[in-house]
Amino acid sequence: MFPRIRNFAETHFISVTAVLCIVTAFLLFFFLALNNMRKEPPAVRPQPENETVYEPFEETLTGGFVISSETRIIYECHYGDGIVEETEESPPFFMLNGTLGEFGAAFADWEITSLNADRITLRKDIPGNSPQNYVIGVSDGRVAVFYLEITDGTYIKEITDIPVIGLPYEEQLRLEQGISITGDEKLTLAMQNYDS
Repeated sequence: MFPRIRNFAETHFISVTAVLCIVTAFLLFFFLALNNMRKEPPAVRPQPENETVYEPFEETLTGGFVISSETRIIYECHYGDGIVEETEESPPFFMLNGTLGEFGAAFADWEITSLNADRITLRKDIPGNSPQNYVIGVSDGRVAVFYLEITDGTYIKEITDIPVIGLPYEEQLRLEQGISITGDEKLTLAMQNYDS
């Protein structure tokens, strides 16, 4: 019925515990703050001579350059065998309304070769051969196109409906030996010869 009256020992124990918790929290905060003040600032990474920095582009643009869904991105891949593959795309979703500095950071392994509000051209030099190295040959008695190196897990690019038997004998021999072609345009031209 009556509220229990605490004795002096209980009251003293609770007070001492509360004071110890407050002192411990204060000391912990103090040592963490002291430890952070002692840390050296992170070392500045020296800029390699050949690394391109993209932030200056943003400073030179006026009117608040922002990447929109209307901006076109041109990717130029320059291969060691002289082939240049160019593709044009809309900007990736995560770059919409982004700044050029953000774009440069996201595509740090590409070189920005030209830019304006409508178009950004990126270039990448890729050592080795492009995937546009083909061999025109024979498969199952038909004219076929093979990749020079395995691409997407296969050597076969295309098997046509063109029978080899209907071609001149010299052309049949060339196809049996394989005709090397470099570049999609040259491949298209070569294949047009077999369609006619």
